[in-house]
Amino acid sequence: MKKILTVDDSLTIRMVIRRTLTQAGYEVLEAANGEEALKIIENTELNLIISDFNMPVMDGLELMKRVKTGAPYKLNRFTPFVMLTAVMAESLKKQATEMGALAYLVKPFRPEQVLEMVAKLVP
Repeated sequence: MKKILTVDDSLTIRMVIRRTLTQAGYEVLEAANGEEALKIIENTELNLIISDFNMPVMDGLELMKRVKTGAPYKLNRFTPFVMLTAVMAESLKKQATEMGALAYLVKPFRPEQVLEMVAKLVP
């Protein structure tokens, strides 16, 4: 079973993504911020990470930077990373792309959009 980590400080967003993906046969892990996510990422091989840009404690860009460059996260250094955001400023999009984000999901989104994106990134 393919494992996907969703990272968002909104419980509602995590619930929508979890329900959508579990119904499609994926295993979904959840974290409310980047620090919680790092604890999961360090010990679990994932097939995809979906992270909000703006969160307390650690935002999505810092999370992606640590995963892509930090030795403790070698299991997931090449895991596809999707940025989730309510506002997609071009400067943030450019920065995230340069750091390794492969896709963006803009809130609000439809469950079908999540499934389409995941199908493209998780073979």
